[in-house]
Amino acid sequence: MSDFIVMNIEFNPVTQENHQSNIEKMTDREIREQLVVYFRELDRVRQARDEFNNFLEEVSRPYFLKEQEIFKNEEVFNPTDKGFPPARRKSVIDTLKLKEAMNERSFKPILSAQRMSLGFFLHSLEYSIAENQLLISFLESQLED
Repeated sequence: MSDFIVMNIEFNPVTQENHQSNIEKMTDREIREQLVVYFRELDRVRQARDEFNNFLEEVSRPYFLKEQEIFKNEEVFNPTDKGFPPARRKSVIDTLKLKEAMNERSFKPILSAQRMSLGFFLHSLEYSIAENQLLISFLESQLED
């Protein structure tokens, strides 16, 4: 599906918000430090999400949806199905219009910038997943001691 060029990224971990005050009260310095490192990684993922979503809202959507008019309005405004098309695995992008837009001068720079922003998000997410696994292993080892 090509809808990634107009859809926001969702990333809303709740651990940090729900337990920040408890973590600050922890007496075990080593555990607290490991949690702070992990939370820094979550902050980086949020930063990458925000960067991507801002670019999408300020540049990509206006270009693809307003200037190039690549929405399949029959999918967006389907009177028999009022659900959210991407949740039904239905693309709302007219691929013929998208292919036509590829010839436009602005197309590649916008798509390239969006790809770099998405790459930053994916890299940050992968790194935070790895940090999460390290944190789990560390906490499990602390429980064994």
